[in-house]
Amino acid sequence: MIRLTTTRFGINLFLLLLFPYLPQAQSLPTDPVPCGTDLLHKLLVANRADYAERVERAEQLAFEKSLKKMAGQESFSGPAHTIPLVFHIIHDGGPENIPDSRITNAVAFLNDAFANTGYFGGLGVSADVPFRFCLAQQTPDGLATSGITRTQSSLTDLFVNQDTALKNLIRWDPTR
Repeated sequence: MIRLTTTRFGINLFLLLLFPYLPQAQSLPTDPVPCGTDLLHKLLVANRADYAERVERAEQLAFEKSLKKMAGQESFSGPAHTIPLVFHIIHDGGPENIPDSRITNAVAFLNDAFANTGYFGGLGVSADVPFRFCLAQQTPDGLATSGITRTQSSLTDLFVNQDTALKNLIRWDPTR
């Protein structure tokens, strides 16, 4: 009985000492930097009726096609579209400098999700989506790449006001 009471006291003391730090471990920035894609999308929806109509039409067509596919009335035809990906690894020589194998595994997992195979096969109502992903083989300038860039920087612990500085370390021209 005394041993059990001592153990409970020790656990309670540990939790009491740990409790003040728990909220800090899960706190989010008070002013997160919004995604540029979301901002552009909202701007286009608000200012261009044709854009909003095209997005609505595309979403409706995709929804209808998915319903037909799930009912077995239609299948996606034609080859899958392949989208090249680039992973920009920003590290300061620590564990954030993840190995290439972790990236290739993530791409394989993403392809399984879109193909409705592997872990995702048979999980509820789902469909094979005709998109596949691969690591880019070419930079915007036409040079060979593995699809993985590595940049050493102290910006691995990002603060809100450092977002642009971080992006400028590795920015590729999105128009090319």
